[in-house]
Amino acid sequence: MNFLAYSGICILVSCLLVSIFVIIKSPTRALNITWSLFSLTVSIWGGLLCPLFISTDYSTALFWARILNYFAIFIPIFFFHFILEFIKLSSKKIWFLGPAYLTAIVLLIVAFLFPNHFVPSVSPKIGITFYTDAGIIFYLFAIYFSLLVCLGFILLIRHIKSFTSPTAQQKEQFKLLLGAMAVGFGGGSTTFLLVFNIPIYPIGIFGPAVLALTIGYAITKYELMNISATLSKNISNIIVLSLIFTTSAITYYIVKQHSAYLLIGITCNTVIWGFMAMPLRAYLITTTKRKFVKGWYDDKRMIAELGKNLSLVFNSNEAIQIIQDTIDDFLQLDCAIVRANIDKVNHATLNDNGHEITIPVSINAKFDHILVLGARESGSKYTRGDLMVITAAQHQINTALERIKFFNELQEINKNLEVLVEEKVAEAEQAKAYAQKVAQQASFGTLTKGIAHELRNPLGMIMGLSEGLHRKIKKDANKDKLLELATDITKGAERLTQILEAMLEFGTATSQSKNEIILIKNAINKAAHLLKAECNAKGIQLNLDYGNDLRVVGDEGLISQVIFNLILNGIQAIEARGEKNGQIDVVCAEVEGDIIMSVTDNGYGISEDEKAKIFDAFHTTKYESTGLGLSLSLQIMEQHGGEIQFDSEEGKGSTFRLVFPKG
Repeated sequence: MNFLAYSGICILVSCLLVSIFVIIKSPTRALNITWSLFSLTVSIWGGLLCPLFISTDYSTALFWARILNYFAIFIPIFFFHFILEFIKLSSKKIWFLGPAYLTAIVLLIVAFLFPNHFVPSVSPKIGITFYTDAGIIFYLFAIYFSLLVCLGFILLIRHIKSFTSPTAQQKEQFKLLLGAMAVGFGGGSTTFLLVFNIPIYPIGIFGPAVLALTIGYAITKYELMNISATLSKNISNIIVLSLIFTTSAITYYIVKQHSAYLLIGITCNTVIWGFMAMPLRAYLITTTKRKFVKGWYDDKRMIAELGKNLSLVFNSNEAIQIIQDTIDDFLQLDCAIVRANIDKVNHATLNDNGHEITIPVSINAKFDHILVLGARESGSKYTRGDLMVITAAQHQINTALERIKFFNELQEINKNLEVLVEEKVAEAEQAKAYAQKVAQQASFGTLTKGIAHELRNPLGMIMGLSEGLHRKIKKDANKDKLLELATDITKGAERLTQILEAMLEFGTATSQSKNEIILIKNAINKAAHLLKAECNAKGIQLNLDYGNDLRVVGDEGLISQVIFNLILNGIQAIEARGEKNGQIDVVCAEVEGDIIMSVTDNGYGISEDEKAKIFDAFHTTKYESTGLGLSLSLQIMEQHGGEIQFDSEEGKGSTFRLVFPKG
């Protein structure tokens, strides 16, 4: 196989790979479609060079010479269409594009119908066994080819010159594209010279292969045709697939003589590569990028790490430092600084020289600062891809800063709320103390009025009797009458003493109370013991049911006093009714966690009018009573965290219930 045949194979492989790659990346975009068709046509033309230059007989060589030139007819029109799409003029030049395609189709039909006027023959030329000879139609094809290619170059150059301030990336794209086209068509055009019997060897036949490789590099490095891809991915895929194929072949070679182990070997190989293929591919991609792509960094990992690190901080200064450090670690920057957003920038921008990116960030207000990324240590310029990555990172940055800002505002609100709560609690305590003071003053006023009312009658009686006794002594020394008057005086004084003692007990009972766990039955027994004789004397049956050793927290003496008051009230109610078979039941039980002790009598009961007054201090319907018993009992129960409930029906009896929280 000679040099020209090898060149044809190189053209076939390189142009076909680029064609497939470009169309896969964007199969619906006109720019990609036209380039893919152009590259595909060149690859077929290059592939057909091989059978032409290895042919040993005339008819075979003639056949392949005509076929490859049929395909060559479409090379210039696809190239021209690609140029129009690249410079975005296809819609304006459509009037010329249609006739150009029509010319290509007409040339193909005429050449196919009259092959002897297109490629009439092949002949030996300067060491080449068979080479194409040109017919009259081929001359027309050469003119058509030259016209479209030259026009395409003119339009491309004019387009490049029309850019007053192209970006660094655009400059590199234009440079590579123009250079690749010049080499490709310049080298490929050398194949025309021998066709017209100009004795120059087609040494530039490898030009189309260089064109394909250069375009591949432009796609990888500078995102030509807006394709963001890297050669490292394709290389890594080829390496992994080659390893899979090689190990499979080795496995097959080793066990092919032992069919019983063939399935096992293939299965093991499949399982191993199932686990290893993707990790190995990822490792190879990262490694090749780091080694061969200048200024490369793992953008996905950078964004992921940036988001992870920012999620752990709640201070804007720490967040800014993390942003600077993380971006600097990946992009290897000379500097990254934060300053006030004087120019009111609201989106990430790349400066004219390609060595600085400005990112607006929100620290205290919307985009009030900017993060300026300086030049990279590698010296490479920022690309449009870098700007896209930074824009994606900007979203995470501002989201994190907004979260931090919200967190700080929430903390401030929480602090203010705590202060407000403390103030309100203090106000509530003051209000409570004031209310207690007012209640105490009101209670004291009520108590004072009661004292004045209760003491007025016995004291008036004492004074009146004293005056009467004084007069009697003066007028009549009747001893019996004097004794009667003296007795009344004694009774009045005793009544006064009783009231005063009750008042003293009312005022001091709660201030001297104890807090201890007691058996409720001990308090019941103490009260019942004091009243047992009186019940027996008046024919009243006193029944006691203690429950199961129930306990409460409180003062046993005070609780016994409450029980005593309730039993005594029951005795007096039975007397008032004149009941012959009087009965008082004291029952203690646990109900839903509370200790409830009830005192039930079958006495006179309480009228509806009296029910609302029975706990008022000094209220009584009995002359001998002070009216403080139930009021004192209620005060004691409230002090123990309990309450007094009652049911009563006039003429039938009453039930008083003492409700204690469980001890």
